[in-house]
Amino acid sequence: MRYEVALLTNGKVPDEIIPSNIARVGSGGFLNVNTFTQSTPASTWSVNHSLNRIVLVNVFVDGVQVDADVTVTNTNISVSFPSPTIGKLTYI
Repeated sequence: MRYEVALLTNGKVPDEIIPSNIARVGSGGFLNVNTFTQSTPASTWSVNHSLNRIVLVNVFVDGVQVDADVTVTNTNISVSFPSPTIGKLTYI
């Protein structure tokens, strides 16, 4: 599953573009963007978070956003690749 997220220049996303099933958090009606870096090549990235809600995820390899097999729960993000990969993901 891939989510498209439009970021403002300050790195935050306004509530009005967040689906209604996503909790509103943060101050001033904005969500903070969190970043995870996978610096060791791995076929599966596992990211635990304490947001207790479904998050929106973008995956980047070599600075380019890519499609990946992403599974999201209220407390975990799992990203699978066909071969070991390094990169980053952002989630809100």
